[in-house]
Amino acid sequence: MSPMVLENDVEVGESLPPATEHAVSVSLPTWRANVGYEEGEEWVISKMKTGYPRFFIHKQIQAFSEAIAEKHGRKGEVAMLFPTNATASRGRDFILRYAPDMEVRIVDLVPAAERERLEELEIISPRISAILYPAEHFKIAKQYWQHSGEGVSSRRAEYCSQLFREGLLVEPSTLTDSKPQSPRVCKGPRRYQKKTSVDFDSMKGSTEGEVQDPVSFVEERFGRNLNLTMTNNAKLAIRRRIAGSLTADVGLTEAMAFGCGASDN
Repeated sequence: MSPMVLENDVEVGESLPPATEHAVSVSLPTWRANVGYEEGEEWVISKMKTGYPRFFIHKQIQAFSEAIAEKHGRKGEVAMLFPTNATASRGRDFILRYAPDMEVRIVDLVPAAERERLEELEIISPRISAILYPAEHFKIAKQYWQHSGEGVSSRRAEYCSQLFREGLLVEPSTLTDSKPQSPRVCKGPRRYQKKTSVDFDSMKGSTEGEVQDPVSFVEERFGRNLNLTMTNNAKLAIRRRIAGSLTADVGLTEAMAFGCGASDN
């Protein structure tokens, strides 16, 4: 059995828990490291692998922002990512309040295969809205990111980034009535690579005899991110709880067995 890892044994800038891709806590094991972080000292900042989302823009979000700015931006522009046009619009208005002469644009990206209404894309709704603005005004944009909490999540950025690389996340103006040439849809990270047709009986037996991927285990067990096959059943369980027919604090499988005679409308 491996020895327990104490907090002070975790390297400066490593995620807590260690090697957790979407962790929101970071190791600053000494007082000197905390002071170094607050004062922006390079020996701390350069080692930061993650951090609290409002203060540290996740590296996957940073990389995705750079890719969008490279493709859709102009010289000297950078991108800040938001999950919807509405949140991006509020961010743009905030930036213009403090820099009214700045040119700020919003680029919306939607699934290229949207017209086929593929079930996975319909469930996840992988859309991104990017604010494009001059790089020298990053501090103003970062204020909105930090104080609003409306920036895109690292998990959403991870999923959408792969769609973007595959050419499956595009501006709405490029969509046509014709079907995409390739029917293949990027499935994103492995934890999303599940069939999306929901069947309760197959869901119960889907993990029997299988060795679960450790990333999926962490995401689903501790990150509370359901497998996509459970989407419709989870919504049904929530409706039953709201209706009062589900009162026990139980797991999803047990929840589906509760109140089977109750109305689901």
